[in-house]
Amino acid sequence: MTARRAVNGAAGFWAAFAGGVFGANSVPHLVTAARRGRLLTPYGGQDSGPVANLAWGATNLTAAALLTARALRAGGARRAALPLLLGAAAFGGWALLYEKVLSKRDS
Repeated sequence: MTARRAVNGAAGFWAAFAGGVFGANSVPHLVTAARRGRLLTPYGGQDSGPVANLAWGATNLTAAALLTARALRAGGARRAALPLLLGAAAFGGWALLYEKVLSKRDS
């Protein structure tokens, strides 16, 4: 394996992983926007409304699409699938930790 191929493989792995994180993060924000709820975003703070959640969800979805496309170019679908799922799972773990432990500190 050449050094260039190894770098492309690592870049593809991390692009797919980040794509999974951003894709998973887009879901709660888009759902919150659709139900006209409120959820923390960088755009509107702790009590962000539907418009801020729609914008943040769309930003995350766009980032996920771009990163996943980069990963697919770097290594193909077979090599991108596992890191994409790992990224989504990592976000899910973070969300669970935040909801069950960290958000309780602020109350």
